[in-house]
Amino acid sequence: MLFYDEKDIPIFQEKARTTHINIAAKIRAARRDLKEKHQSFMPPESYERFASKWNEGYGNFLGTFAFYCVLYPDDKKALNLVSYQF
Repeated sequence: MLFYDEKDIPIFQEKARTTHINIAAKIRAARRDLKEKHQSFMPPESYERFASKWNEGYGNFLGTFAFYCVLYPDDKKALNLVSYQF
Protein backbone atom coordinates (compact mmCIF):
# COMPACT_ATOMS: atom_id res chain seq x y z
CA MET A 1 0.00 0.00 0.00
CA LEU A 2 1.13 3.51 -0.70
CA PHE A 3 0.43 6.31 1.71
CA TYR A 4 1.06 9.82 0.51
CA ASP A 5 -0.18 13.32 0.90
CA GLU A 6 -1.37 15.76 -1.75
CA LYS A 7 1.89 17.69 -1.34
CA ASP A 8 3.80 14.57 -2.46
CA ILE A 9 2.13 14.41 -5.88
CA PRO A 10 4.31 17.09 -7.56
CA ILE A 11 7.37 15.18 -6.30
CA PHE A 12 6.04 11.95 -7.86
CA GLN A 13 5.31 13.76 -11.10
CA GLU A 14 8.83 15.22 -11.22
CA LYS A 15 10.39 11.82 -10.57
CA ALA A 16 8.21 10.32 -13.31
CA ARG A 17 9.83 12.82 -15.72
CA THR A 18 13.38 12.29 -14.45
CA THR A 19 14.85 9.63 -12.16
CA HIS A 20 11.93 7.19 -12.41
CA ILE A 21 11.20 7.61 -16.12
CA ASN A 22 11.45 3.85 -16.76
CA ILE A 23 8.82 3.10 -14.13
CA ALA A 24 6.60 5.87 -15.48
CA ALA A 25 6.87 4.33 -18.96
CA LYS A 26 5.49 1.04 -17.59
CA ILE A 27 2.65 2.90 -15.92
CA ARG A 28 1.85 4.68 -19.21
CA ALA A 29 1.90 1.30 -20.95
CA ALA A 30 -0.76 0.09 -18.52
CA ARG A 31 -2.87 3.08 -19.57
CA ARG A 32 -2.45 2.14 -23.23
CA ASP A 33 -3.48 -1.44 -22.46
CA LEU A 34 -6.64 -0.26 -20.76
CA LYS A 35 -7.47 2.10 -23.61
CA GLU A 36 -6.97 -0.56 -26.28
CA LYS A 37 -8.62 -3.47 -24.42
CA HIS A 38 -10.96 -1.71 -22.01
CA GLN A 39 -13.76 -4.24 -22.45
CA SER A 40 -11.55 -7.00 -21.05
CA PHE A 41 -11.02 -4.93 -17.88
CA MET A 42 -14.70 -4.28 -17.22
CA PRO A 43 -16.19 -6.44 -14.46
CA PRO A 44 -18.22 -9.42 -15.68
CA GLU A 45 -21.86 -9.63 -14.70
CA SER A 46 -21.49 -13.19 -13.49
CA TYR A 47 -20.32 -13.41 -9.87
CA GLU A 48 -18.57 -16.71 -10.58
CA ARG A 49 -16.43 -15.09 -13.28
CA PHE A 50 -15.84 -12.02 -11.11
CA ALA A 51 -14.71 -14.10 -8.14
CA SER A 52 -12.34 -16.17 -10.26
CA LYS A 53 -9.12 -15.20 -11.98
CA TRP A 54 -10.64 -12.05 -13.53
CA ASN A 55 -10.79 -10.38 -10.13
CA GLU A 56 -7.13 -11.14 -9.42
CA GLY A 57 -5.96 -9.69 -12.72
CA TYR A 58 -8.16 -6.62 -12.40
CA GLY A 59 -7.06 -6.06 -8.81
CA ASN A 60 -3.40 -6.25 -9.79
CA PHE A 61 -3.93 -3.80 -12.65
CA LEU A 62 -6.10 -1.31 -10.81
CA GLY A 63 -3.37 -0.04 -8.46
CA THR A 64 -1.07 0.75 -11.36
CA PHE A 65 -3.82 2.51 -13.23
CA ALA A 66 -4.83 4.50 -10.16
CA PHE A 67 -1.26 5.72 -9.82
CA TYR A 68 -1.29 6.68 -13.51
CA CYS A 69 -4.27 8.93 -12.72
CA VAL A 70 -2.25 10.51 -9.89
CA LEU A 71 0.78 11.14 -12.10
CA TYR A 72 -1.22 12.38 -15.08
CA PRO A 73 -4.35 14.12 -13.71
CA ASP A 74 -5.01 15.94 -16.98
CA ASP A 75 -5.86 12.65 -18.71
CA LYS A 76 -9.60 12.84 -18.01
CA LYS A 77 -10.33 10.04 -20.49
CA ALA A 78 -8.27 7.66 -18.37
CA LEU A 79 -10.23 8.50 -15.26
CA ASN A 80 -13.50 8.14 -17.16
CA LEU A 81 -12.50 4.66 -18.32
CA VAL A 82 -12.26 3.37 -14.76
CA SER A 83 -15.05 5.43 -13.22
CA TYR A 84 -18.07 3.26 -12.72
CA GLN A 85 -21.49 4.70 -11.99
CA PHE A 86 -23.89 2.58 -9.94
